[in-house]
Amino acid sequence: MRRVTLLILVWLLVAICFSFSGIQAQAPATNNVVSDLERPILACERQIAGWRREEHTQIALIISVMVFGAIISALQKNRPAETDPKPSGVSWTKWTTIVLGIATTVITGITGIGSKVFTADYRTLRQTAFDGEALVNTLSVMAGQLKDGHLSQEDTVAVTGEYLQTLEKFHALGRKMYEPASASSAADAQKMDSGFSLLPPVYAQSATPAWVQNPPADKTSLYFVGQATDTSLSNAKQNSLNDAFHRAAVALKEQAPRASDADLLKIVQASAVVQDSTFRYAGGSYTYYTLLRVSREIQGIGIRSLPRR
Repeated sequence: MRRVTLLILVWLLVAICFSFSGIQAQAPATNNVVSDLERPILACERQIAGWRREEHTQIALIISVMVFGAIISALQKNRPAETDPKPSGVSWTKWTTIVLGIATTVITGITGIGSKVFTADYRTLRQTAFDGEALVNTLSVMAGQLKDGHLSQEDTVAVTGEYLQTLEKFHALGRKMYEPASASSAADAQKMDSGFSLLPPVYAQSATPAWVQNPPADKTSLYFVGQATDTSLSNAKQNSLNDAFHRAAVALKEQAPRASDADLLKIVQASAVVQDSTFRYAGGSYTYYTLLRVSREIQGIGIRSLPRR
């Protein structure tokens, strides 16, 4: 029984080490010189490798608890009775049970507070990594098209905008796990339903989101808030979006002083993602706010795709 226990423990340790070494091997090599289009893709691949690593770690811990529990049960079943005149195996059986019991408790505690130790549970990590890999494949295809050099200037701007928008979609995957779910989604749904309400003045009583005055800030994206007021809700919404586009184009003008306003606006419209929106009703008019999100890569990849004047 002692040999069987030791063999199981060794197998478990080897399995855990193999899962770590296997996921480490998935990390892309970064020693070679890469282009500006490949650099964000490599960063995404490293992020996916990290999600896979966490997923495999959680699965290994769950398997460990199951195996340890089975071993403890087997040891308890085969443990000599206290009245046994020859308790030669009591010492190693007892201490093995204690050690495995402590390990099981610790691992169970870690998995129980997984939200504080890991980014998310292994199911979410697996699905996010799967979705991320699909986006990375799309990015690779578009990067190949842009590096091919056969696209027209107009198509280059369009594909670059789509590339940056896809990159933002990847970053959004991470935000869903790293940031707690906010009440904005429920609020957005309520606003959608209430767009057909006969009592629009209720919006004058709703709280304005914090991002209206203080847009978010992070290392991967730029945020711009557009605002417009109109007696028509649809007009206010569209004008608010246009205002956000305009503000983003003005901000990019510092990095591309020679680019035309029309070209800057074109790349912003092609690459931007609407992060959030809200509106209020007061005095017979709607005031609409739009939060626009654009990849920071637009300051490099996006601007370089514009025609030179």
